[in-house]
Amino acid sequence: MRVILKTGGKSIEKIVEDSIRDPQQMNLSKEEAEIVKAYLDKFNDCRVDLNGDGFLEGWDGDFFNVGRIKEAFYLMEQGPMFGTYVDDREGFDRDWAEGEYQPDAGIRFQECDYIIDTETPKEKYKRLLRMFPGVKVINEVSNQEAAGVNNIEVVNCHIYEYVLQDGRYLFKGMARSYVNALTYNSNAKTESEYEQERKAAWEIVNGLKWQVAIFLELKAEV
Repeated sequence: MRVILKTGGKSIEKIVEDSIRDPQQMNLSKEEAEIVKAYLDKFNDCRVDLNGDGFLEGWDGDFFNVGRIKEAFYLMEQGPMFGTYVDDREGFDRDWAEGEYQPDAGIRFQECDYIIDTETPKEKYKRLLRMFPGVKVINEVSNQEAAGVNNIEVVNCHIYEYVLQDGRYLFKGMARSYVNALTYNSNAKTESEYEQERKAAWEIVNGLKWQVAIFLELKAEV
């Protein structure tokens, strides 16, 4: 189910009390609770997918939503329950980009920590326009800028970072596939050489002039 997390604004005292009452949590110190508060505040208002038991399964792919999720995970890794990347921003960023990051345990949200997302694609489109005034809007079918879509039914809507190359839209969310393509015919003879090739490929991809646009799938005219 797609939900909107409402995890922000909890006091340190509340987080400590909850950890004492919940047998699945450790009794948190004030310092540990401050870390928990930091990532709960970052998760707040993120749109995510939960299973029936409240465990995190995925999230909305809009670039700013993914960015908040990533930051929440990094903050979580500074805490007592995970801690694989304590003060290791470079390692975390690398593993996240390569799709190798996995938290050490499932992440579960209580029912009080989210609301069901009932937003329609059209409502989402209007929300994104408010959030990013003046943003470019592109029709996914024609790959042309969309205009006058206020009265047209929106089937799907996302906001992505992109770059236009040779008439094709490349999306930053697929950056790893572009790095894979650049290193496909690698001549590296050692793992270290291959890692250096991928690092160079990432520098190329990250150095592209990424822009932001809303991409719409509109109902086909009959």
